[in-house]
Amino acid sequence: MYKCLLFTIFVLCAFSCAREVNENARIQEERLLHARIQTKYLDTLHKTESGIYYMIQAKGSGKAVEKECYVYVRSSTFDFFNEECMWGQETPAYPTYDYYDYYGYSYGGGSGETKLLTSDERVAKQLGYFSHATYYGPHLWFVGWNSLMEGIEEVVLMMREGDKRRIWIPSWLTSFGFSGSTNKYAVTTIHDVEVLRVVSDIEKFQIDSLESYRDRYYPGLDSLSYGFYKKTLVEGTGDTLKEGNRVNISYITRLLDHFIVDLNIADTAKKYNMYNSSAYIPLAGECKEDETVEIIGDDGNATPMVAGFSKAIFTMKHGEEAVVFFYSELGYGAGNSNDYLGKMQPYSPLLFYIKVERTNWEDDDV
Repeated sequence: MYKCLLFTIFVLCAFSCAREVNENARIQEERLLHARIQTKYLDTLHKTESGIYYMIQAKGSGKAVEKECYVYVRSSTFDFFNEECMWGQETPAYPTYDYYDYYGYSYGGGSGETKLLTSDERVAKQLGYFSHATYYGPHLWFVGWNSLMEGIEEVVLMMREGDKRRIWIPSWLTSFGFSGSTNKYAVTTIHDVEVLRVVSDIEKFQIDSLESYRDRYYPGLDSLSYGFYKKTLVEGTGDTLKEGNRVNISYITRLLDHFIVDLNIADTAKKYNMYNSSAYIPLAGECKEDETVEIIGDDGNATPMVAGFSKAIFTMKHGEEAVVFFYSELGYGAGNSNDYLGKMQPYSPLLFYIKVERTNWEDDDV
């Protein structure tokens, strides 16, 4: 009984001390934040009840951000102490949701690499880290379902299209708000956020974007099916490819703003300053059932291509060159390919240039 009482007192004291340390850390951070804001910005900033400070850099007049909507933004994260753009680790899409989390925009390369935390091309150029292989176009956030940091979501919900704000977020508002979520940062961070477009229906937005692209570059072109367009550039010969055919394929993958996501054509890579030492060789593909094309790797393993790419191949002939563009339901959807994390955004329509270079190559090699 005595030992149990001592243990209970010890646990209560330990909990009390831990709580006091946490509270003291928060108080110290609040004081530091307040002192820096008062010293540098006097009383020019706005403050929320939760402890966020923000500066209105530009006012917009467009559609307001609401819960459970999609928002295209331009953003950067800065260090609180020297206000220089921060670096971080590339992170994959949420493991339990279809939407990328707040740092799902970290750029290109292999998983776990250190990345510049900005989607603003001007910032990257200013700091000397601009790369042609990095996507600096609008980045897509989903507002709701704990997909944004609490502090970011709180301020974004006060914004509308055209708004631009600098936000000082204390560490206790850098979690994602769900059970088990921890703070992203242990100190205050600064975030520049510009709301470019608010979208309530992401599928309709994609279809509208595809039709706008069609009208600009291929007026009068009809869709072959919902959200799928094809324009033949060079006619092929023989029959349309079918199940069982094998084919060599050259390709360029782009977004609708023509940013190159991936390619295997060396001359094009050099033209756009994206060339590296990787081998630029045609894909070796096999036409399977259900209009699926599998790419056969050097190790002999097969990888299925996205549905829109496969769909295009089954409409092509030997020697044909074509451009196809389609909505994300036929591509990567909400973002299920870590290889392209940071090179495209969730729900991105895709554009492929495809050249069928050689068919039934297994027969030629006999």
